[in-house]
Order: sequence, then structure tokens, then C-alpha cells
Amino acid sequence: MDLVSRRNLLKTAGAAALAAPASSFLGRAGFAQSGSTLTIAYNVNLPSWDPTVGASAVNPTIQSLYKAVFDQYIDQNPDISFKPGLLTKWGWNADKTRIGIEVRSGATWHDGSPVTPDDVVWSLERAGDPKNGNPVQVVWGGVGNFKVDGNTITADVKQFDPCFFKWMAFLTAYVLPRKAYLAAGPEGFEKKPIGSGPYMVEQCEPNSFVRLKAFPNYWGGKPQFDTVVFKFVTDPTSRVGEVESGSSDVTLEIPYDEFDRLKKSPKLAGVTTPVSDICMIFITNVEPMLDKNLRLALHHAIDKKALVDSLLRGFGVPIDTLEAPQYAAFDPTIKVGYDLEKARQMMAKTPYSPKNPCKFTIQTTRGFKPKDYEDSILASTPILRHIPTMAWTGFYLVESLVRLRLALLADLLAHLVLPATALALPLAAIVPRLLKSSLAEAMTQDYALMAAARGFSRLHVLIREALRNALIPTVTLSGVQFTFLLGGTVLIERIFGYPGIGNLAIGAVIDRDLPLIQGLILTFAILFILTNLAVDFSYVLLNPRIRHG
Repeated sequence: MDLVSRRNLLKTAGAAALAAPASSFLGRAGFAQSGSTLTIAYNVNLPSWDPTVGASAVNPTIQSLYKAVFDQYIDQNPDISFKPGLLTKWGWNADKTRIGIEVRSGATWHDGSPVTPDDVVWSLERAGDPKNGNPVQVVWGGVGNFKVDGNTITADVKQFDPCFFKWMAFLTAYVLPRKAYLAAGPEGFEKKPIGSGPYMVEQCEPNSFVRLKAFPNYWGGKPQFDTVVFKFVTDPTSRVGEVESGSSDVTLEIPYDEFDRLKKSPKLAGVTTPVSDICMIFITNVEPMLDKNLRLALHHAIDKKALVDSLLRGFGVPIDTLEAPQYAAFDPTIKVGYDLEKARQMMAKTPYSPKNPCKFTIQTTRGFKPKDYEDSILASTPILRHIPTMAWTGFYLVESLVRLRLALLADLLAHLVLPATALALPLAAIVPRLLKSSLAEAMTQDYALMAAARGFSRLHVLIREALRNALIPTVTLSGVQFTFLLGGTVLIERIFGYPGIGNLAIGAVIDRDLPLIQGLILTFAILFILTNLAVDFSYVLLNPRIRHG
């Protein structure tokens, strides 16, 4: 029984090394073999089937899907070295004023029509047109005046870019079928995409899954698997459950502590590979970061090795530039060392001190990766250790009150006014109306009339005699309304962007995160039961006679 090798997986899914995960798991070891179905629990959704326009075109995490269906001008090996794609030759003339490329013979689209130089020219012109929304249009717009001679294409260089051919193996560099796209239009192509890659789209359910079938006429040879299913499972816990249960053969981007646990299972095989997925801490160019000494102090105070060990459990490589070692532009001589003494010296040159601390806002990526650790980052950066963070429970209102962060509390309360009003207003009139009618009825009862006859004021009779009895139906209604408020939070939190339980519920449904959905249903049920229990206990407090009933 054969395990799926990483090389075969990359070939099968068409995964570029730039988007490859640092950790992945292969499950059901004896199942995923040549000629069978490979099921991948994928960590992101697919927003669009056009790999050349919009934000999704430059999202490295979904390039595996694009490369499975479409071909690029120039392809890459798993070590990101170049190899021929739909282009077999490429280069500049002597003075870099023209480019020459040669289109592969024998390549066909999924509808059976041949890939032609006209398709390549149309794809390049479309990508270079500012009206079409290609995110790197400035690159593709740097060439023009295309001429076709057989399978050879030449073009004038309007703006020289030394990385032009590197871009041909990178983001948005996909060749689309001119005739099929123009005939179907953007919407029709979205529903039935056609490429020349190793797999054809058999079925696509947005936010759920994509089923791909092997393209028998693929120029690169028969793919390893007849069928590949990408299941969109954005929650890391659910992805772990997919491979543990055997529902999926492969998953990726799982928490590192789970990786250490899963690799001990004899039924699973874990793979970790350093890739050029770079984590960066950005420093802005506004105050107080305009102070060069402060910026350098922060640089030297960041212990990257501690970050790798604490956040990534050692599954990472500290680097000092934005270029990973796999790139030609990587310069190993650039070093920004961890040096606390130098950081202190730099801080001494700034106007900041313990009595005059530097204050600035930190924006994090919480939720983008499986477990984002704001506190671990701050703890690994000594200069930032005294920055208070909100990471106890996520209940920011409560935490700001407990920590006496009054300015933050005031800000949170101010932002709660509108959503709280929108949530409560539709139900607000019912409770006063019921209370009024209950009080009116209670004031006609014998005990109220007797109290009034004894000379007590109307206010005394209303509060001391009638109110407790009138509250019983009002409390009952309030318990019922609480369940409506729980349901209303789902919509209100979604509209106002609050990270609460309602927003979490919608995200779980969209992502088909079944464990989270089950947990939320259980939570809502428990809250409903506790609310009704509290209502029943309140009856005893309001009317002691019920205790003996």
C-alpha cells in the first residue's frame, strides 16, 4: 500500500511551492492510490474561477485549485525552479526591447479545441488591460504589439521589467480559452470553467466542495488520480477531524500541537516542509514609528527564534529579509540580530522612557492562521511585554471592566449603543404594555383595595402590594423574549461585524463546520434551559405561596 508522496500531491493538486503548506497530513494510507479518488480537506474557499482578476487571483492559498484546472505560461517545480508550461521557450532579444515566446504544440482545452497562440496573446492583452481588473496589470501591460508567426509570438517591450518571465510562473499568469470565454461571458465561464490543466471541473458547490475529473488528453500525461475532491473546511479543528475520521485523505494548515499529536497515529503520515510563506511584523511609517531609533530598537528586541519555538513549535526558520532562501534575490549577508543591549541603547536615544512610555496600536491577524498568538508575540518581545492585551476570554467588555481599562470600556459601550438598540427596540414595547395591564388588574384585587382603605398612598400600594404579583406574567414573557434575543444576535452581529456567538454561528454554517455547529446548538439549548429555570425560580421569589403549592 502506497502513501501519497508530497511530490505526487503537488503534481496532483497543481500546488505551487509559494502556496504550499508548512504542515499537512495524509490519511487513509491504503486508499489514496493511483486511479482512485483523492479527497482533500482544504483550508480556504474558492471565491472565483477566474484566476486572472480580483483579489482571489493574488491569493496564494487557492493557487492549487487554479493550477489543477488551468495552465500557466511557465510552470514551476516543487523547488520553484522553472520548467516549460504552455510556453516551451521564452526570452529577451539582445537589447531587451522585445520578447519572444513559443507556444506548446498539442495542448488542448477541456472542450477538445486546441490551445493556440491566439489564446496566449488574448490572455496577455486581457491581463494588461486596466479595465479588466488584473491585480498586477502593470506587469502585463509592459508588453504589447504582439505578432504571431506559427507557434512563435513576439512583442515589443513598452516598460522593461526584469521579472517579467518570473511573473509568467506566478500569480495571475494563467492562459484562458479566448473563444470559450467570449462565448460564455464572465458569468457563464464562472459556472462552467474551461482550462487546459490536468483536471476538469465536474461539479462545484460554492462554500462546500469542488469535484475534479482527470483530463485524459492532458499534454503533461495522465494525472495520478481519476477524481480529486476539494472539500472547503476552513476551521482547523474540523480539518483535523476530517483526516482522523477518514472522511478526507489529505489536509493542511493544521495547528502545530495537533500535528505533533496526529503524527503518532499509525494510520496517518505527517509532512512538514519549510516553504516561502513568510510571517511578517509590519512597522508603519507614521508616529511614533517615524523615529528611526525606535524602529531599530523594536527590530533588535524581537526574538524570532523564540517566536518560532513558542508559536510554531519549532516548525519554522527565522529569516532576516523578505526574501526566503529559495529566491534568487535572497541575501544571506543581511542580518538583523536579536540584541537586547543594542535595543536598550537605541531606546535611550528616543524621548520614551518608563515614565514616558511609547504607545501605539497593534493590529493582528487573529483567525487567519490556525491559532494566532498575540500574547505569545508580545511575550517574545521584551520591549512590548508591558502592553496590555485582551486575550483572556474574548469578552472585551467584561475584560476591560475587570482590568479597569476605562477608556476602552467607554469606547466599547459607545459602539454597543446602535446594535443594542436595534436588537432590543422591536421587543421593548411589549414588556411595558404587559406590565401596565398586569398592574391595572392587580390594583383591583382585594389586597390592593384593602391597603388603599387602610390609608396607604397609591404609590405605596402600587410598589409594595401590586408590583410583585404583576411581575409574574411579565417575567414569563421576558423569558420567552430572551430566546428571540438570542436569535436576533445572529443577524445583528453579522450586520455590525461583532465577533460574537451569532456571527460565529453564521460562519460555522457557511464553512460547514459541523463540530462548531453542534457546539453552538448545545450552547443555545443550555442557555434556553437555564433561562426557563431562572424564570421558574423567580416565581418563588415574587410569590412565596408558590413554594407551598
